Amino acid sequence: MFTGKANVNNHAHIITNSDKCLVSWFHAYFVHRDISSHLTRQGASRYKLTKAALEKLEVLLPPYVEQKKITNILSVWDKAITTTEQLLANSRQQKKALMQKLLTGKVRLLDENGVRFDGKWIASSLKKISEFIKDGTHGTHERHDYGIPMLSATNITKDGKVDFNDAPLISVEDYKKIHSRYKIARGDILLTVVGTLGRVAIVEVDATFTLQRSVAIIRLEKSISVDFVRQIFSSPHFTSILIRRSNSTAQAGVYLGELAKIHINIPDIDEQNKIACVLSIADQEISALKKKLDALKIEKKALMQQLLTGKRRVTIN
Repeated sequence: MFTGKANVNNHAHIITNSDKCLVSWFHAYFVHRDISSHLTRQGASRYKLTKAALEKLEVLLPPYVEQKKITNILSVWDKAITTTEQLLANSRQQKKALMQKLLTGKVRLLDENGVRFDGKWIASSLKKISEFIKDGTHGTHERHDYGIPMLSATNITKDGKVDFNDAPLISVEDYKKIHSRYKIARGDILLTVVGTLGRVAIVEVDATFTLQRSVAIIRLEKSISVDFVRQIFSSPHFTSILIRRSNSTAQAGVYLGELAKIHINIPDIDEQNKIACVLSIADQEISALKKKLDALKIEKKALMQQLLTGKRRVTIN
């Protein structure tokens, strides 16, 4: 909904309050409803809701005073959602600023004795700090209804999780051929290197699966904190490095040789762990806000299904 002065072109319709229907009720009633059957095709991929079609839309109307009460209730949920969205955006921005300071050594934290870290950071290539860097299989394997999941970049989520949903399945025999020399293990880092660049997750459970070419496996030396490197990999700066090193094909990709050459700055292990801990706390705050936001949206949707259909009536004072 819009308040204030504005000019509207012929691609929009203006709906105002009437003595039977509040604009806020009309908006709430239709915002989550599918009206695609009322649209007119205006080209290959353009659709339009004409004025005539708009006028024929049926809307369920409770008494005027009940409309107002219901929309006021829903507005409380809208405000809670907006506030949580703002808090989430602020937390993400604060973490981004924190990463720029802590992952570059511009700001040094205190050790367990309250003394500020002052050791020298060392620039090292990923090759030097890794036991191995491999990507998923380049081959084509027959899909099965049952078998071993083969994950792609789409199975590495934005929030750093490994999602097995909708992953194609290959035979145990093909899996054994792919992993005849190594197995994916707990603590390995998965990094997307084809198409969507820079999504990162740590293998946190013992699970049997394999990967397509779009995901690289990085197993670090024991002296390097997996959580610290994960934070580096998830930083905007590292993503920009991947983009610069990607090939120029239609689907951007980073070859393993280029990935192995990337240098990162590393402090001693105690400082690595402290930085990872601080950034992990920021991640937990972001995750909690995201869960709260998702819950608010689900609860509001459920409430709308009750209030906007008359299944649940409100008390009018």
